[in-house]
Amino acid sequence: MKRPVPLAAVGFLLGLGIALVLGWVVWPVEYYDTEVLFLHPTYKFEYAVMVGAAYELDGDWERAAGRLLALEEPEMGVWVRDQIHLAIAANEDPVKIQHLIGLARPLGVTSEIIEAFVEAESG
Repeated sequence: MKRPVPLAAVGFLLGLGIALVLGWVVWPVEYYDTEVLFLHPTYKFEYAVMVGAAYELDGDWERAAGRLLALEEPEMGVWVRDQIHLAIAANEDPVKIQHLIGLARPLGVTSEIIEAFVEAESG
């Protein structure tokens, strides 16, 4: 009588080997449209919030500006201002809005809506 355990182990290893060859050599993963600029607008907003949070932590404006450039928005200051306005109108988390406002200041962006939000949060 044959022993099924070694035969099953050989079958498993053979299947695993074939799967690895197919996955890594024959049909490897091909990434496309994976740059930040291809993100859905909702995720671009979240990306900008994360950039703002990182900027708050390290204070490295050059790094933050480089990360924002990945969004490839033609008018970054206007885009950040618009994101802040939309976030305030949507009653978004105030912490997220503060992170964006942290990015707006070095960009030289402000508005009455932003100033009113800052006053309301501080007071």
